[in-house]
Amino acid sequence: MRFLAILTACAMLSGCGVVYTVPSVSDGSVFGDQDTGFDVKIVRMTPETTIAANLEEYIPARLPAAFQPASADSVAKTAPSGSTSSGRFPPLNQPRPYLLGVGDVVLLAVNAGATLENLPDLITAQSKRQGFIVQDDGAIAVPDVGRVRVADLTLADAEAEVFQAMLAAGIDPQFTMEIAEFNSQRVAVGGEVGNPSLVPITLKPLFLHEAVQLAGGARVLDPMVARVQLTRLGQTYSIPMERFNTDPAAKRIVLQDGDSVFVGLDTRDQQTERDVFKDRLELGAVERHYAYMTGEIRVSRKFELPFERTATLADILFDATLISIQTADYEEIYVIRVNQNPSEAGGIVAYNLDASNAVNLALAGQFEMRHNDIVFIAEQPITSWNRVISQLIPNLLLSTANIVATGL
Repeated sequence: MRFLAILTACAMLSGCGVVYTVPSVSDGSVFGDQDTGFDVKIVRMTPETTIAANLEEYIPARLPAAFQPASADSVAKTAPSGSTSSGRFPPLNQPRPYLLGVGDVVLLAVNAGATLENLPDLITAQSKRQGFIVQDDGAIAVPDVGRVRVADLTLADAEAEVFQAMLAAGIDPQFTMEIAEFNSQRVAVGGEVGNPSLVPITLKPLFLHEAVQLAGGARVLDPMVARVQLTRLGQTYSIPMERFNTDPAAKRIVLQDGDSVFVGLDTRDQQTERDVFKDRLELGAVERHYAYMTGEIRVSRKFELPFERTATLADILFDATLISIQTADYEEIYVIRVNQNPSEAGGIVAYNLDASNAVNLALAGQFEMRHNDIVFIAEQPITSWNRVISQLIPNLLLSTANIVATGL
């Protein structure tokens, strides 16, 4: 009778969920009798699968330019020097017409009225789309005509000069001139932009905000402390980024050949940016990348992935304060990663590291962590049994005693 009562109590405890349930990683999309909605694939961690996992695209979080190892040198070389006018715009002059210069390439587009007899060499060059380069003496070499100086002339004036030179050579052509490549006038845009580069000035006036956009746009961490600095003929105009983005007058600043634009901080503001970044980091206002740990560890926690570089599984596992050596099953260490490919939504890969053979721990030093990875460490079978017993016996004795007392 008492044995039957004990069996009944066991059944009741199991059905009520009092008996310990062991967390585990399972293949497929079904857990017990419930569909999880995930397609889970367990992959054993090997040198080959580690390399494949590391090939998944990942860009670590970046530090501001002021924290870069070479930031002080690069800023010193790139940031404008000389006298500085803080918060003052350069003169808002009217756009000037484009003047041809050394290195520009012009094309002579021959009209239908011209004949092969009149312009054999010129038409041959045009059919091959060969341009005429403005050479270092400011002239272009036109076949059957000679050298014609076009530097420092507008396109219309240069066309007139070539026309007169052809008339002097006994040629009466019908043509138009166009600029194929703008190489003589450029503006250097550097600092915290997407693509530091030399931006050419063309027939269309180049405005300051357009030059920044053509260089990939501003990539500053905090517009509150960043600046756009324009250097022209030894004078630097320093415009706060917030004013640059909001003041309509900033949209009317026309750039000239030889101007230099720097976006970011000068050396005096670097410490300010560092302090602002640290404050934002402490207050949680900076986006961070995390991996997460759970299972047989002393306390579940999130692991901050570093800036500028990737962390490895070893960086997490070899934290002596985390893993419970007495209860963890080193055969079942998993890195659980959600597939980021939208076409495979719901896919999860669980990379299994069998560290019962210590040699396999070398893979942990090669396996790179990704944002939102979850490291799960299963428990040893004996640990599971011990926990079942430790939870079962007190409840079982109490339930049995209640049953017996009721029966009495």
